[in-house]
Amino acid sequence: AFGVLYSDTINKVFRRIGRRTFGSVRSLGALASPLPYVLYSDLYNHRDFLRGMATAGVCGLLWTPEVRDATSAEDLVRRIQSVILSPQALINSWYIPMPPWEQTDIAANARGERMAGWEACEALVRDVLILRMRLIPYIYTAFAKYYFDGVPPFRPLVLEDPCDESLRDVSDQYMVGSSLLVAPMVSGEAERKIVLPKGDWMDFATDELFHGGQTITYFSPIERVPIFVRANTLLPMAEPVQCVRSDTVFRIIARAFGTPLNSAVLFEDDGESFAFEQGHYNWVTVQHDGSMTRRGSYDGPARYMPMVPIL
Repeated sequence: AFGVLYSDTINKVFRRIGRRTFGSVRSLGALASPLPYVLYSDLYNHRDFLRGMATAGVCGLLWTPEVRDATSAEDLVRRIQSVILSPQALINSWYIPMPPWEQTDIAANARGERMAGWEACEALVRDVLILRMRLIPYIYTAFAKYYFDGVPPFRPLVLEDPCDESLRDVSDQYMVGSSLLVAPMVSGEAERKIVLPKGDWMDFATDELFHGGQTITYFSPIERVPIFVRANTLLPMAEPVQCVRSDTVFRIIARAFGTPLNSAVLFEDDGESFAFEQGHYNWVTVQHDGSMTRRGSYDGPARYMPMVPIL
């Protein structure tokens, strides 16, 4: 109860100045689900973090598998692959002088010693962070649908089909938005079992088609994040930017997964104020040819512009 009151008090300060916020807290209950906070904790086992990600969405809570400690470069990369596909991509490295992808050993990092092969680790981390930035419009829209429809942006598979008993005990996979299924890997794994809900799914990395309603064995090299896209999805992805500012415009690439294609929808508003609560927002429909149609009352600067689509 105290955690909810404390978080609500901070939120009211931002409401008074008319600016949205999004923070991290260590202890909240289900009654805090309307508040703009993400849970993180002192449990650092990677599998425990994934379980938190996959189950917290049942009660509407948001969880980040923050990256702090890692036992190796592989462990670090796998953890970052998980956290960039979470509500808050939190890399908590304030206590070491160098980024963790230059040295995962805390003592050696403090001495300024880079680990062997750190350049390759850095490149892998850069690719993962770029993926996060490409997915920002999609994730932002998933949060908007959470507000309007009550569908958690990160949620367990069982919420896709509560009658499917095979999904009820899956605690290391989860949905991101309406179209992406994520099955993170942990250090030491070369392959893993992945449960696919009913319907057709496509591998994000290879475009390979998989029929749902089954469990598959999936091989994932260290550079690949196991992501499956619901078939017939037009996934709006952004040209990556260094950071998101109040004047950022995302150039959207429409990536097709299968045929026939559904159109994609993005949420557009000023990104900072609470004006969306008074209806000042647009739903932007994106077609495969990159064309966009806006429906709504937001008349500020466009946040999305088309690019040539990826076929």
